Amino acid sequence: MRKPNRIGLFLLLAMLLLVLSKPFSVFLFQMTPLWQGQNEMEKDFITNKEQIYLINNYLVESTYDSLFINDLSEGSAFSGLERGDIPIDSTEVVDAMKQLRKRGYSVIRKRGNCVSFIRWRNKDNARGVVYSIDGHTPNESSIQYLTKLEPIKESGWYYYEADYNEWRVNVELHNINW
Repeated sequence: MRKPNRIGLFLLLAMLLLVLSKPFSVFLFQMTPLWQGQNEMEKDFITNKEQIYLINNYLVESTYDSLFINDLSEGSAFSGLERGDIPIDSTEVVDAMKQLRKRGYSVIRKRGNCVSFIRWRNKDNARGVVYSIDGHTPNESSIQYLTKLEPIKESGWYYYEADYNEWRVNVELHNINW
């Protein structure tokens, strides 16, 4: 009968400890998931199209210029310090928000002439889809730290990436006087 290899057992335990350690989990959390590229985001958009359109139409028809719905919002949207939380009076929209939250969407925002749906984010980065209300190409006035914007097959919709560090470097390079 073969005895267990002590080195192998030690390596297995060391790897388990590394995976379960807090610094390693923070490192993994900061990494951009490989499955959240443009093609995958577009597939995800198609899968969740009904809920996304329902929420998008509600926000587009809203009289507020700015609304913010995060993953903690329960039937309301934040409209700034002066107005505070605005109740969402459509149970269909609230249900759609809950469904999207379960599917990984964390923030929905109407800002100016765009509505964005963030599918993945961490401290400095975000990825998602954005709709242009008036047909213009979204820019930094609609999406903070915008670094990539590509149209998807659905008219008026774009895949976007926002990366603070990349944006900051680009701004600094642009401001250098050669």
